[in-house]
Amino acid sequence: DIDKLSQGAASSLKTVFSGYIYALVLGIPMGVILGSFKNIRSSATYVVNFAGAIPPIVFVPYSIALLPSFDVVSKFIIFLSAYWPIMKGTIAGVSSVEKGILDTARSLSVKTGSLLLNVIIPSALPNIFAGAAQGLGVSFLMLTSAEMIGGQSGIGYYVQYYAKFADYPRVILGIIILGIIICLISVLSAGLQKYFLRWRNT
Repeated sequence: DIDKLSQGAASSLKTVFSGYIYALVLGIPMGVILGSFKNIRSSATYVVNFAGAIPPIVFVPYSIALLPSFDVVSKFIIFLSAYWPIMKGTIAGVSSVEKGILDTARSLSVKTGSLLLNVIIPSALPNIFAGAAQGLGVSFLMLTSAEMIGGQSGIGYYVQYYAKFADYPRVILGIIILGIIICLISVLSAGLQKYFLRWRNT
């Protein structure tokens, strides 16, 4: 049972981070672009809020029917779960940069690339981290739900499998392990945020 549970946890973590990386790579740049242009920012925010309000789990049955494997389905659900919070946080962070700071940088003829890397993104990091942390937590919960619906591995599958046989001690054990993993992920996320934002306390 321990081997089966540890294998399920490892499988879930691998799937989460595979889909999550895609969400980071696409969500942050898109959020920076949309947040940088005031004329499209409001419309983009409405679209992101609307799309992010749709629970990704509703796409699982359709994804299973259309995508080639459950592994691809899982990564797609993870991507959807993380992408919108990450992009929303990035847009909020970029749009919250003080106009006076930007005007001062431009008056000093700071190039666009330097302005982006040294002013805009550092200022937006707290919001980016908040969106990334939210997306990571939701991703793991959505993956577990997806595994309970159609998975053949992972913690969600482990819980669902033993629930069918009313083996509640194992079900509770799986739920406890899931809670521990989510807490550890939250602690790791907070540690990374503290490290990368350490300059704010100096």
